[in-house]
Amino acid sequence: MDSSGTLPERSFRPTLAIVDLDAIAFNFQAIRGLLSAGTQIYAIVKADAYGHGAVPVSRELEALGVQGFGVATVEEGLELRRAGIRTPVLVLGVCSSGIEEALEADLTPVVYSPGSAARVSEAARRIGKRVSVHLKLDTGMGRLGIARDQWLIVMAELRQNPWIRLEGVLSHLAAAESDPGFTELQFSRFDEGVLEATRLWGEAPQKVHLANSAGILGYPERTWSGVRPGIMLYGVRPDPKLGAGVEVRPAMTFRTSVLAVRAVPAGTPLSYGGTFRTRRDSRIAVLPVGYADGYRRDFSNRARVLVRGSLVPVVGTVTMDLTLADVTDLAAAAEGDEVVLFGRGAGGHLPVEDLARSVGTIPYELLCAVSRRVPRIYLKGGKALRAS
Repeated sequence: MDSSGTLPERSFRPTLAIVDLDAIAFNFQAIRGLLSAGTQIYAIVKADAYGHGAVPVSRELEALGVQGFGVATVEEGLELRRAGIRTPVLVLGVCSSGIEEALEADLTPVVYSPGSAARVSEAARRIGKRVSVHLKLDTGMGRLGIARDQWLIVMAELRQNPWIRLEGVLSHLAAAESDPGFTELQFSRFDEGVLEATRLWGEAPQKVHLANSAGILGYPERTWSGVRPGIMLYGVRPDPKLGAGVEVRPAMTFRTSVLAVRAVPAGTPLSYGGTFRTRRDSRIAVLPVGYADGYRRDFSNRARVLVRGSLVPVVGTVTMDLTLADVTDLAAAAEGDEVVLFGRGAGGHLPVEDLARSVGTIPYELLCAVSRRVPRIYLKGGKALRAS
């Protein structure tokens, strides 16, 4: 991806997140190519589409014919509706409030506990609207989901409400990338739960979905009627061992530019706490990015950035707005040079997976961490399309 792009209007810092919508489209088609004909795709765009921008990403996917979206909160669903997204939106975690607002906006709630079932059921009665719901069975994640010993009870209670229609059944894989035995157990529990739902409601649910990105890559034959890709849409595999023959393209480049280059003598402590002391006469680049932008404090003295095609170390403590990098071995490094924090730049590629590995985390966290303070530039056909 070409990371070129001008600053959005009224933005003056060079710290940007550049999102390639063509990469999103490529990844969507790659997912589609793994699935049998007719399998529905519910694109997960929660957490602002993993930091990529929920509205622009959803518009792109809607144009490509995605069958649905998944969000974590009512607020995220309402944002899509306000932006004109008409494709079905599944709210994976409707809380104790906002249910009526969700139903009025034609958001589809996931029922994940006896309490959520009662709240959704009562809200449907109150507003007099027939509501389609998806029921979530806990098959082993141990998080949200109706326990197996409550599954029939909750369904029987919902079945008595004429305002409730069972549209879908779902669960969530806990270890599809790492534990085949446990994953098979989840498949078995899910099959049993779907069969019980079919018997009790007298018809099979239209939408049955379990597989996340790891499930799609590791078990493409076990996708039921639909899948819920997340991280794979954004060009990252949930595990490097999965889908080695499947090409995905990273969609985001997080970049900045050198603000200043300072010559400092050997023995100079740098940044808060003096956690790094120069061992030689050095040239230190000051970068206008910090933890307020999502460039984490624990990158201090551990991460590397890409300058003029070379990886150089981050030195000293990452601060709220500024980070330091040692460019002593890059004689030509100068103010204004592009710096790739992760992603692709003019001089190469720094995978977000490598950055995550350097601090013992996962790419999901780093993508989601890029803050709203960082302007997004959207590319399509290699040209800036819109900014936010």
